[in-house]
Amino acid sequence: MLSGFVITHTYENRMDTKENFVNFIIKRFTRVWPLHVFITICYLPFVTLAYAMGDSSEILSGDRFSSLSFIANIFFLQSFGFFDSTSWNLPSWSIATEFFAYIFFGFLFVTRLREKFIFILIIFSSFMMLYLYSNMEDTNTFSVFRCFYSFFLGVFIYRCNLQRFFYTGSKVSSIFEFFAIFLVVVFLNSSGFYFAAPFVFSLVILVFSTESGLFSRILKLDFFQMLGMISFSIYMTHALVITYLKGVIVFVERLIGFSLFDYSFGVRVFDFKIGALNEISVFIFLISVVAVSKVTYNYVELFFQRKLNLFFNR
Repeated sequence: MLSGFVITHTYENRMDTKENFVNFIIKRFTRVWPLHVFITICYLPFVTLAYAMGDSSEILSGDRFSSLSFIANIFFLQSFGFFDSTSWNLPSWSIATEFFAYIFFGFLFVTRLREKFIFILIIFSSFMMLYLYSNMEDTNTFSVFRCFYSFFLGVFIYRCNLQRFFYTGSKVSSIFEFFAIFLVVVFLNSSGFYFAAPFVFSLVILVFSTESGLFSRILKLDFFQMLGMISFSIYMTHALVITYLKGVIVFVERLIGFSLFDYSFGVRVFDFKIGALNEISVFIFLISVVAVSKVTYNYVELFFQRKLNLFFNR
C-alpha cells in the first residue's frame, strides 16, 4: 500500500521511455534483491546446525527450509504456490510478489496505460481472486493478488490526488493524525475485517502524507528518521533475529533441563516465567533488530546497491 503510493509519487512522470522502464527495474532490483539473498543465506548456519543436532521439528519437515525453496527464494519465486508453506525468511514473501508488482507498474506507465479505471480493474480483480480462492493471510499461493490489491490501491489513491483534501492547518492535521492512529489501533484489535486493511491504511497514509500535524513533526526527529532509513532492513532481519534467539534459548533449555517456551493461541513463544524477564527479553530483541539492521543497511543494502548499479550501468 505505502510502496505503491511512494513509487507513484517518485516515478509517475519519469516512466516515458523503454530506457526509463529498464532503469526503474534495475533500481528496484538492486534495492531489494541483495539484502533478500543475504538474509536467506544467513539462515544456512542455523539450518545446518539444526540438521546436525537432529532437530525433527519444522526444520526437517516440508518446504520451510528445503533446497528447492532456497533456489526459488533466490529467484523471487517462493510465493507462487510451488511450496506447502512460506519458506526461509518469512517476511520475504512480500518482497517477491512486490518485485513483480514493480514490473507490472512500470509496464503500465511506459505503455501509457495510466487511466484510473485500469487501476480500479486491477484492484477489483485482485480482491475477487483473494475473496473467492484465498484470503488476506495468504503468503505462498495467491499472495501476488494480495500484493497487487494493496500496491495498486496505493497507486490509485495517489493518482486521484486525494491527499489534497488533508492539507489543512497544523491543529486540524494533528486531530486527523490522532484519529488515524486511533483507527489503526481499533482495527488491529478487531477481527474479520482483513479485506478492509488496505483501505484503512490508505486513509492513514493520506493523512500523514501532508506532514503538517504534531505526530508528523515527532516522526521527523532524528531517531525516527534513522528508523525510517533502515526500515527495510528492520523488516527483513527481524524474523532472522527471532530464529537465532530461539536457537540460543533451545540450547540453554538443553543445558538447564527446563522449558523456556510456552504456547499462546497455538504459537510457541518465549516464557521465562517471570514477567520482568519477559519484558527485558522483548527490549533485548528490539535493540538487537535495530543494531543488526543498521549493519545490514550500511554493509549490505548500500554496498551492493552501489556495486550492482555500477555493474548494470557499464
